Amino acid sequence: MEIDERSQVMEETFKNTRGLHFWCKAIPTSKQSKDKIRKEVSAHTLKERITKDIFLKKMAEKYFSENIELILVYGIHKKRCNGKRNDIDNLIKHTLDSLKSILFKDDSQIKKVCATKYLLNPNIPECTGIIISKFKNN
Repeated sequence: MEIDERSQVMEETFKNTRGLHFWCKAIPTSKQSKDKIRKEVSAHTLKERITKDIFLKKMAEKYFSENIELILVYGIHKKRCNGKRNDIDNLIKHTLDSLKSILFKDDSQIKKVCATKYLLNPNIPECTGIIISKFKNN
């Protein structure tokens, strides 16, 4: 997937979707990860993305005490998936761990999660896209 393709995926994913949309240039990693550098970077990247952006932080506050739904989009390097397990359920868990107490108080508030994983060429930065919105019972 080239840079233009990634932009198209972002636009297509976020088109006609309600809620707060933002991207972060990292993939959350397990606290048990053996890669200390990746673990350290990923532990702070999502939190910093929200807390340092005043507009984003203010918008996120309206979801903090609500029942919510999340759409998660991961762009992961192809080489990272060779011989290693990057299961989408683990990506979701690491993301939720990173967002807890920033976008929501507790995991029990999350009523719906939709996640997609795209494989990227190594020259394109890895990223995580997040859409958070109030959960609506249909």
